Amino acid sequence: MACNPALEVQRDFLECQGRKISTSFLQNLSQKVAGIAGQQETQWHYDLPNFEQPIASIAISLDGTCMHMSKEGWREAMAGTLSFYDAKGERRHTIYLGATPEYGKADFLRRFTAEIERVKTHFPDAKRVGLADGA
Repeated sequence: MACNPALEVQRDFLECQGRKISTSFLQNLSQKVAGIAGQQETQWHYDLPNFEQPIASIAISLDGTCMHMSKEGWREAMAGTLSFYDAKGERRHTIYLGATPEYGKADFLRRFTAEIERVKTHFPDAKRVGLADGA
């Protein structure tokens, strides 16, 4: 059964808050929030935690998958991670990045590369390992 996310949010507000909200308001609000996020995403980056143990290695992974976008045909969605490991090989933190097919592979790779460069400046002595499946 297909479901409309705006209807789910509308139902949740009514059940949990006792508030009636129109679906058009929710849809307009989500479009405005997405627009703001889209404008700011190139300037945003993840804050790194204060690690208790020194970071010895960073695994950088990249993957993509094709999704059928009805009118546009097949487009590639992208995902990437930067995982931080201590000297014992214990994972201490992971940064996850992704892009829907609408953004395009080139824009994602630019953002992902910028995040990698920023991490490299924080941990210049950490060994880096790259993992990809040809994306």
